[in-house]
Amino acid sequence: MLVTKEVSIKINNRNIEHFKNLGYQCLVLNKPINIPVEHLMKGSKTKIVASCDVCKNEKTIDYKLYNYCINKQGIYTCGGKCTNVKRDEANIRLFGVKHWMQSEENLEK
Repeated sequence: MLVTKEVSIKINNRNIEHFKNLGYQCLVLNKPINIPVEHLMKGSKTKIVASCDVCKNEKTIDYKLYNYCINKQGIYTCGGKCTNVKRDEANIRLFGVKHWMQSEENLEK
């Protein structure tokens, strides 16, 4: 879950069109503006604070990494034991078991 609600970024040649398409007006190159995190480009390396969906621990990461985690598994985890929980949930959702060793296909071997 995102903790950061708003970030300050500088307008440059790479992002000016993105913000014009979102309806921002009076954009000046190299001038910082405050925007909601949801308006960042998906590949932005802007640092944000995210809360782990399992243990609620807060961590500073790139917005790009946060989007990757959310798009791939649907939840953000901080690592370690929380990643194991995410893996177990994904295996149950995809294969019906916590670990591949428990699958019917493996038990037949």
